This record gives sequence, C-alpha cells and structure tokens, in this order.
Amino acid sequence: MLPDVESLSLAEGLAVTLFTGYLLMEWNNRSALLRVRSRMVSVTYLVLMTACPFLHASVLCLLPGVLLLLSYHTLSASYQKSRSEGEIFHAFLFMSAGSLVFPPLLLSLPLFFASMQMQLRSLTWRTFFAGLFGLAVPYWFWIAWAVWHNRLDTAFSSLPAFAIVVVRPDYGLLDPARMASAALVLFFVLLSLVHIFRTSYNDKIRTRMIFYAVIVQEVLYLVLLAVCPQWFDTLFALLLANSAPLLGHYFTLARGRFMNRWFVVCLLAAVMLGTVNYLELWNLL
Repeated sequence: MLPDVESLSLAEGLAVTLFTGYLLMEWNNRSALLRVRSRMVSVTYLVLMTACPFLHASVLCLLPGVLLLLSYHTLSASYQKSRSEGEIFHAFLFMSAGSLVFPPLLLSLPLFFASMQMQLRSLTWRTFFAGLFGLAVPYWFWIAWAVWHNRLDTAFSSLPAFAIVVVRPDYGLLDPARMASAALVLFFVLLSLVHIFRTSYNDKIRTRMIFYAVIVQEVLYLVLLAVCPQWFDTLFALLLANSAPLLGHYFTLARGRFMNRWFVVCLLAAVMLGTVNYLELWNLL
C-alpha cells in the first residue's frame, strides 16, 4: 500500500491479493499439488505480486484470477468422479462470472471441456450440459438486472470491445516496468514447464493431470498476452495466478547441484525487479 497508505483502491487490491494467495494455499492443500508440505505456491504468487505495483490499484484486473482459482477448486475435484455434475456446474459458473468482468475468459471454457475429456476424465453428457448451465446462469442474472433497471439495450455493449481481432500488437502501450515484469515471469514459466515435463513421472497421476490442465490454460494466456497488449494488466494478473502452481512446483521440487544457489539468484531477481518498479512508480528514477 506504500507510499499512499490512505488509498482505498490499494487497500482493496491488497485484500484481493491476500484472498488469491489463500485460494492458492487451499488448492495446494486439497489437491496435493506438491509432493512435500510447502507454502511455495501461494508465496510465489505473493512475491511476484509484490514486485509488480502497477497491478495493485486495479481490483477489476485481479478479480478474474480469483474466479479462475475458484473454478480450479471445483474442476480438480471432478477428476474421474462418476457423478461430477455439481463440480462442473460451479467451475463453469465461476468462469462465466469472471467473463462478465473480463469477457476473453470465455475462451478458457472450450479448453475446460478439452481438459475434462483428456486429463480429468469427467466429460459426459451430464457434465457437458451442467457446464453449459453454469455458463448461462450469471448471464441470466445479468439480463434480469438489466431488465429491472431498463438497461437491456446497453447491458452487453462492452462485449464487442473484447472481440479477439488478430492485428499487429501495439507494444508501445507497455512501459519498461511491464515489459521487464513480463520477461522475468515468462522466463520462470519456461523453466517450470521444462521441469514439470521432465519430472512429472514422480507425481501421482491425478496431480499430473491437474498440472496438464493448468498448462493448457497457461498457453492460452501467454498467447493472449502476446497478441493483446492493450489488456496487459488483466491478462498479466491472470497469468500470475495461473502460473503460481507451476512456479511453486519448480522452486520446491527441482533438484540439482546448484539449485539452492539458483533459487537465491531467482529471489534476488524478483527483489531487483520490485525495487526498480517501485522506484519508477514513485518517480525516483
């Protein structure tokens, strides 16, 4: 919340960030994402969020990540479950609610169906229609609210602005702080993906399948981040929430002669990134 501790928006952003860290911790505990007892998943997210102060003041940028993690909680619980309609309904309900804040989240839903079929083995006709019903419910409530307030003609006016159009990305919209933050996180993500694909045989099959489902979404968010820099803050906050389990798995379970020293180097890189970002934010550079 520094340097303006009286800013209400920063206090709200802090609350959402802490709640996101709590959701990551609970997901790690319930799904046993790591083979050892560790808080690295949630701590990694909090460290990277601390290093990126340009995300702190915008609660709307952070909410899609919260709803994504809530959907992961219920989606993971559907793994090979014979009657998982309730879990699938809530997973799609949370993602649909997030799409009201950030409509490109709807692109994640086809990948949810693909993960249900290939990784989670929970796709049936019942769960398919449960997912569609969960997708529709938030929009039914939104339409009812718009009708009640006589605003149905403008209720969905913001959706066309989020239409995915493949054009030449304008990276001039990004300042050095955002570009440096994205470069460091992308570097960590690539290391984590290599580590997971090389060592996933050590994990239980259920854990492995959950990570593969997360990686499918990770690829989507990386592509959107590359082609849609105009939505950078929201996509980057979403990417941090989605990447935290991958990074936590890497930093906790990677083994090697120099891994302890490498971990210190990575931590110092995050501290240096945060220092530069804060100095630039406070106009001290």
